[in-house]
Amino acid sequence: MKELLEKIEKKLNEVKLIRNLSSKDFRFKNWHASTINLLRNLAPDFIQDINDFKKLTFSDTKYHRGKRFFNPLDNTKYREDLDSAVKILKKITSIKKEAVPQKESKPGKPAAIKKESKTSKKTSPKIESTEKTKKK
Repeated sequence: MKELLEKIEKKLNEVKLIRNLSSKDFRFKNWHASTINLLRNLAPDFIQDINDFKKLTFSDTKYHRGKRFFNPLDNTKYREDLDSAVKILKKITSIKKEAVPQKESKPGKPAAIKKESKTSKKTSPKIESTEKTKKK
């Protein structure tokens, strides 16, 4: 988890390098694909943030589908979605920083209690069945 958090923070730092590119630039596409791959490794708790990140288009597809000329709206949309991506990644890293110490201390105790209660239920019928066979 800690390594994943560090990699996401590294992706946040890389945004400065790709800010002046376009959504069609291979360096941006590489950053986008590798960021999505990192987000796939996150816990299911972050599914909403991951889906929000995936929904970002980084280009204006509404008016100029299939046109190859440069559209200034693409650049605007690219920067807006890049800012949204930064917000999402910062939200994930801030939540992770808060959640890591809590997860290490709390979940162990309830899990042990659950295991004990399940095993005690399972062993009690077995004991009864062996006692019945001995009596017969």
